[in-house]
Amino acid sequence: MTVFNKFARSFKSHWLLYLSVIVFGITNLVASSGAHMVQRLLFFVLTILVVKRISSLPLRLLVAAPFVLLTAADMSISLYSWCTFGTTFNDGFAISVLQSDPNEVVKMLGMYSPYLCAFAFLSLLFWAVIIKYDVSLPTKKVTGILLLIVISGSLFSACQFAYKDAKNKNAFSPYILASRFATYTPFFNLNYFALAAKEHQRLLSIANTVPYFQLSVRDTGIDTYVFLPPY
Repeated sequence: MTVFNKFARSFKSHWLLYLSVIVFGITNLVASSGAHMVQRLLFFVLTILVVKRISSLPLRLLVAAPFVLLTAADMSISLYSWCTFGTTFNDGFAISVLQSDPNEVVKMLGMYSPYLCAFAFLSLLFWAVIIKYDVSLPTKKVTGILLLIVISGSLFSACQFAYKDAKNKNAFSPYILASRFATYTPFFNLNYFALAAKEHQRLLSIANTVPYFQLSVRDTGIDTYVFLPPY
């Protein structure tokens, strides 16, 4: 059997998996930042392969739920930002989302409806890929070890970045660590929400700090003051 025939047979058996990888890759390359795309793609594929080899359906769905929903939401946010403003999602948009009034969001659901549909479609696609137990795929031991290697490498890189940032600013921020790690995962836009949360915490800290001024009274030597009302 030639390599092409093997690929054709594999594609026929796992076409939904191939489709989800293609959709994930194209969406992130076009509508999102292409940073750390290799790690994000490996994280996405290996997670699906690990979950598909979980024999218990309830456990498989339970493990897959946060992964599916976060990935679909991340891609939908990227599509909204790209299609509406012609730019990738960023921390400014994240701050705007966090500060949005719920009533305002409800009133603007009509504008968000295409992206809610995109979220539903992507969620259904990923659920369709994951829901079927497939013994023809590599074992959990193989894919699980590879996934742990990817996660460990990403976490190590994120820790290095956070350490350098803390050294420069003389203060460690868990938000920086979380933000950097998110850039290596399929949930790339979470890094902007982490940065937005850091900025929000900084503003709250400033607002809650009451300045102290010591008042003093001094003789100016002026006995008469003239008040000129504005015209």
